[in-house]
Amino acid sequence: MNLFDVAEAFYKENPKAEECAGWHCSLYQRVSYYGGPEEGGWWDSDTVLEATQWYPSRQLADRALRAIEVHAKKMSDDAQQKHDEQCARECDWLDARGLDADFLPEVDGADDYYATVERYAGSRTNQGVRRYE
Repeated sequence: MNLFDVAEAFYKENPKAEECAGWHCSLYQRVSYYGGPEEGGWWDSDTVLEATQWYPSRQLADRALRAIEVHAKKMSDDAQQKHDEQCARECDWLDARGLDADFLPEVDGADDYYATVERYAGSRTNQGVRRYE
């Protein structure tokens, strides 16, 4: 009997068994940035691991995920509101001086947050493209 047969027999007898490696419930931030003026302007983002917690089972990690998603949504909404308010202040500043919107550089986009369950903490980190392609 090979290892595959043993594992198959084990999970057949214990269908709710989980692997021992554990799972991470992780909070990520997407940090948006303006890339450049090509093709009418383009934006990209970096994905940064903000926090993570290890859980011994997928079920426990999924339970934590549901709670964290609520907070991630609020954090995204707050970030969008702050971004919108900053843009409005900049427009007011330009209007008060009679300046065109082109006077100021293009703004980065609002950051946003999301939560996920993953086997390895930080597996979704990513640095966006820093050049026009």
